[in-house]
Amino acid sequence: MDRQRNGTGPEEVRRLGAEPGRLWSSPQEQALYQEIVDNALAATGAHLVVLAELDPARQRSRMVAQAGVRDDLVQRALTAVRRTIPGFDPMQVTYSARANPLLQRMYETGTPIAGPFEEITAGTVDARILRLASTLVGFRQSYICPLHVAGAIAGSLAFHARRPPTAAMQRVCQAFARQAALTLENAQLMAHERRQRQTAETLHAAALHLAMPVSLEPAAVVHLLTTIVQQAAAALGGVDGALVLAEDAAWSALAPNEAGQGPDAGLITLTNTGRLTRVPWRPEGSTSYVLTTGEAVVVPDTRGGALFSPSPGLHVQGVRAFVKVPLAVSGHVLGSLAVNVATPGEPSRADRQVLELLAAHAAYALERLRTSYREQRRRAQAEDVAATLAAVGAADSVERAVAALVRGAVGIFQADKGVGRLFDPHSGAPVLHLRVDLDGQARTWANPTRPQPGSFADRLLAGGAAVLVDDYQALAPGDYPFVADMAALGNRSALHLPIDAAEQRIGVLHLDHHRPGWFSAADLALAEALAAHVGAVIERARTEAARRAERKEAEAALWESEARYRAVVEHSLDAIAIVVGADHLVYVNPAFLRLVGASLLQDVLDAHPSHYVHQDDWPRLVAFAQARQRGEHAPEVYEYRLVRPDGSVRYVEQSAVGIAYRGQPASLVMARDITERRQQTRLEGALLVARRVAHDVNNALMPISGFAELLMLRPTVVNDPTVATYVELIRQAGDDIAAKVQQLQRIIRLEEDTSVLGPDRPVLDLERSTTPRSDTT
Repeated sequence: MDRQRNGTGPEEVRRLGAEPGRLWSSPQEQALYQEIVDNALAATGAHLVVLAELDPARQRSRMVAQAGVRDDLVQRALTAVRRTIPGFDPMQVTYSARANPLLQRMYETGTPIAGPFEEITAGTVDARILRLASTLVGFRQSYICPLHVAGAIAGSLAFHARRPPTAAMQRVCQAFARQAALTLENAQLMAHERRQRQTAETLHAAALHLAMPVSLEPAAVVHLLTTIVQQAAAALGGVDGALVLAEDAAWSALAPNEAGQGPDAGLITLTNTGRLTRVPWRPEGSTSYVLTTGEAVVVPDTRGGALFSPSPGLHVQGVRAFVKVPLAVSGHVLGSLAVNVATPGEPSRADRQVLELLAAHAAYALERLRTSYREQRRRAQAEDVAATLAAVGAADSVERAVAALVRGAVGIFQADKGVGRLFDPHSGAPVLHLRVDLDGQARTWANPTRPQPGSFADRLLAGGAAVLVDDYQALAPGDYPFVADMAALGNRSALHLPIDAAEQRIGVLHLDHHRPGWFSAADLALAEALAAHVGAVIERARTEAARRAERKEAEAALWESEARYRAVVEHSLDAIAIVVGADHLVYVNPAFLRLVGASLLQDVLDAHPSHYVHQDDWPRLVAFAQARQRGEHAPEVYEYRLVRPDGSVRYVEQSAVGIAYRGQPASLVMARDITERRQQTRLEGALLVARRVAHDVNNALMPISGFAELLMLRPTVVNDPTVATYVELIRQAGDDIAAKVQQLQRIIRLEEDTSVLGPDRPVLDLERSTTPRSDTT
């Protein structure tokens, strides 16, 4: 055997009934052999007739049938022999065709030999047996005729008697030997024809069976492989067979190769019993040779004398020869098919053709499995790629986007683990280092570092192309300095892929597997396409993350600004409101509630604005609002009358500007109660008129009083009491009027004082206004 010795014992073959030393022949052949010796015994009168078959390759003869053992003397002789040699069985006797000169001459010349029993049989069995046979049975003379079958000596027919055969008896023996040879030749022809028919039927059945669609389910695949082995063994008449599959993902699930075992776990091997295991085959053995070279191996004798022999393990199990052929399609070796036989010798050309034809059918059946697996895997990969792209696109952060990419890639390519790394596209500084193992959990490095010089990540970061590593162990340390590190990590094959966006390298993706040759060129192409699609998505995610950060910062600033604005608005002394359209209040501040005399906000928002505006002023306000929201000219400041729920009327000065409120045209209104200011303005006007009238009256009285005083000085007036009295009365009336005017002037002098309503609401202090003031005041 050529598999490694690992303490598990030989598993390559299993005997199906053959025993060491017994010719493997069918029951029909054995019956024919016995019929020949029985007839020869009756026809010649010999005491013992023995039929032996010759193995031309080994030049050894084997007894296959004998007649005369029922003779009492023969039976006594056998009993005596078995007392001397326990377990002796004449049917187990094999001997060399050159055991003695007489036998050698017969097989070389093809002529009968005659002579003393002990001389002719010398060297064929133990000498003690020959003495007992000669003494007890009385065998004295022997005559042996060669059997010429199909132009070659196929064996011999021996006649043993107590007396020398006469010439007539020799002619009879020769005639019977010729007849026996013809019988055997006819039997061989019939057996060959029967075998050809059976082989054709077997091949036809095998072809039909192997052409049927096969499921990828492990049980179906095992059944197919078992059928291949059984039909091969049956077609060649072998004791059994075995099928070894080259490593391939299509049938890796039949006998999973656990992580870390690598090639030491062996190749999937199945016998015709249906037993499936992983067997570590020796690199220099016949199985490895067939898988590596694609050439058949024939070992005609497991005991030695040929390449890949001796094989003592097979020999002990009754396997004397074997043939192994490759299962190949288009130059690609998928496995090897072996058939073990119990007799030494090379298979015939017909047998080789049968086995090769069966192997071709089996190879195409396996190729259909691989094609079906690839198609199924491509469909699954397409679905997984779409799901991965969707997951990456839906990620709300760069880290989650990269994790979705690596996790999806590990599943798509059935990798052991995956690593994703991101770098700043401008400086090359590491941004993210993330790994996903078989458990699907993502692990990140807190402080990612730059790739080590000479690593595949470093080469990719420098602008290198994607790389498929078929086997790290096949790389030269000078070309890749981390071969030992990969071996320590259990990595044998890998995919190294760049992640680009906008013609810039932003990251790398690594996928590792513990088995060599796990990834194919198609996997590399698909992985490159995935990385190319995802690169743009990850870059968008990174850009979106930056935008979200900026937006969040702006929203925080806006919220702070709004908070300040709301504080100002809420504590403003002016009434502020937002009006959508012409008459829909959506917001008012507390000052507005005070202005309209309301206590509940909802009461104001639920009420129509016209409820608070004087009916004569409402149309004017609506017209202003509609013109403003149409973009037409409208007064920015105007006054109107506001009617409170208690019926009181307040004068309001209002300003308004057009705004957009939640996508609708609206007005921002600011109003102030000017009722007191309006009243004060009217009082100030009246006082101003009074001051002007007093001034004019004073101006008019001055000539009256002055001329009256002058008249009092004239003699004519002094001398005339009546006139003097009239002038005095005029003067006194003027003085009285002047005093009244002065009093009025003191009354109308405005004196302001601080009001409880605030510094912008002065009041008239009449007491201070009527108090005489000194000139220095």
